[in-house]
Amino acid sequence: MNPPDRETNAEEETAGWNWVRRILGVLGSALFLLVLVRTGWMCDDAYIGLRTVDNFINGYGLSWNTVERVQAYTCPLWILLLSAVYAVTREPFYTSLLLSIGLSLSTFYIVLRSARSAFTAALAATILLLSKAYVDYSTSGLENPLTHLLIAGFFAVFLCRDLDDRRLAALGLLAGLGTLNRMDTILLFAPCLAFAAWESPRSRRVFILAAGFVPFMAWEFFALFYYGAPFPNTAYAKLGSCYAAADLVRQGGYYLLNSWQVDRITCVAIATALAIALAGRVRRAVFAGVGIALYLGYVVKVGGDFMSGRFLAAPLIASVMLIARADFAIGQLSRSLVYLSLVALGMLAPHPTLFCGADYEKDPLLFLEECSHGIGDERGVYYPHTSLLRCLTSGTGPDHPWIRQGLEARENGIDVIVKGNIGFFGYYAGPKVYIVDPGALTDPLLARLPAVKISNWRVGHYVRMIPDGYIAHLRHGEPLKDAKLARFNEKLSHVVRGPLFDLDRLCAIGMLNLGFYKDWIDTAYYQSPPCIERRLVDLEKPASPDRLIYISPNGLEVCLDFPLLLPSLELSLSSTEWFDLWYLNSDQTVAHRIIIPPFPPPASQFKAYVISPPEEARQKQCDRLRIVPIARLNDGSCQLGSLRLGR
Repeated sequence: MNPPDRETNAEEETAGWNWVRRILGVLGSALFLLVLVRTGWMCDDAYIGLRTVDNFINGYGLSWNTVERVQAYTCPLWILLLSAVYAVTREPFYTSLLLSIGLSLSTFYIVLRSARSAFTAALAATILLLSKAYVDYSTSGLENPLTHLLIAGFFAVFLCRDLDDRRLAALGLLAGLGTLNRMDTILLFAPCLAFAAWESPRSRRVFILAAGFVPFMAWEFFALFYYGAPFPNTAYAKLGSCYAAADLVRQGGYYLLNSWQVDRITCVAIATALAIALAGRVRRAVFAGVGIALYLGYVVKVGGDFMSGRFLAAPLIASVMLIARADFAIGQLSRSLVYLSLVALGMLAPHPTLFCGADYEKDPLLFLEECSHGIGDERGVYYPHTSLLRCLTSGTGPDHPWIRQGLEARENGIDVIVKGNIGFFGYYAGPKVYIVDPGALTDPLLARLPAVKISNWRVGHYVRMIPDGYIAHLRHGEPLKDAKLARFNEKLSHVVRGPLFDLDRLCAIGMLNLGFYKDWIDTAYYQSPPCIERRLVDLEKPASPDRLIYISPNGLEVCLDFPLLLPSLELSLSSTEWFDLWYLNSDQTVAHRIIIPPFPPPASQFKAYVISPPEEARQKQCDRLRIVPIARLNDGSCQLGSLRLGR
């Protein structure tokens, strides 16, 4: 009798199946390559990592803004791998896409080669080819392809082989590298590692597994010493979201619902894998299913993501590996019906992956709809600007308004700028432009402030209030207006800017991570900041980099010298943001209108508007104007260049 966790059958043992497996692997990979070329794209977030890579290769260190050490990425292994290739090519777009395609093809091939039978190989290939989550994030420039490859390799070892010392070492190393690439994947690996450690007949095998995590632990020590923090800056930015756990769980439920609406084959594949695990026929499958369930629970707990499907791609790979190794004891007719149903499920999706090509596009404002809950089709939004197919056929590189804005900032010699949506802009602005990110992904001080609590928030976009005097502090060294926060920032700046081996810096790292300075942050104030007030006379001068007026997430209020019937308004505002404009008299609303930016947005950072007064404002005097960013579209970088009354 075979051991309960060594899955073999006659079909798997035959030499004929080995040849079929190789042929399926080659043909399936060729078809998948065609799909990747047609769907390949790059997202804005990918260029956040690419700016760090560019700085690193050009001698500025693993930094975002070159004057400070901040880990503005969640995927150290991907950044290091990308840096190694970028050092040769010095080109971001094709380098990222070709590396992603190579990794994704390898994952696809491993899944097919690991299949138990021709039937399960066909199921696995079909799921991956028709899964929107997997196809979308097999490129994009993010770390997903490397995560997928490490997960596939891990489960190929765990599910397909007896675990001798050599395979245990491989299992530990793959899990350690997966965790180094993205920490949350440990939830997928941990139950399987626990099973492997428990089943090992010799205690030293636990140490063999643990040895695989040496690269991860080495990185953690390096990050604590170099950056002053064991976790990425992005983690601190998102942990300070200030929204209740119940709200985040509800948003996580919407995230799963969104995938069910647009990508049912992914949801069905994951549910099938969990059913295989619950059946309990193979103990290893049970522990793999526990890992998948833990990861899905984590996704729901953190509120999912704003990128539709991205967080389901990793558990999908683990699920497909379980399906590929399953023994479906059903007849040929039932197998045919199951397979045809699976194909129909994928082909009846709103946008089947096999038919997506150069004309694929989604309205970037669809996430404003109540039913979307802020979750967007990121590939649809960026594909018209950054698709591999478009760039190959046109012979040009990616083109996006944020790219042009970054080039404009570089050419104009801007030193400090407040900017959300920082990927394209940051890479093309170059290392000399210091970018303040109100989303706090790259800013060490803002990441440690609580996010502003706003209605109609969007998951993953937790905007911070920029402290009074912060821009002047960065530009000219002037102190912050908040004295306690200035003390906190002094300690933090010594950590991220001071000499690496300075003893005071090393002490500050310990104190900072143990929370000794947190009482210097006025949490209540920065979580619910007041509306910023300015006088009209201070806003009438033409806009310049030194005079831009930051608009708080809760708005900017312009005080007029005396009540009057307002003529038209001439103002310049952030060119990609939507705003509510309120005409006020004391505490009473006189009139309201929405300022909508042009689409596509202009290359310039600011857009000039001439706003005629609504009918109500023509008949009643106003003494104040209030400009408020529309919440879900607010990336925190909203600014006013100038405002004056029309003639």
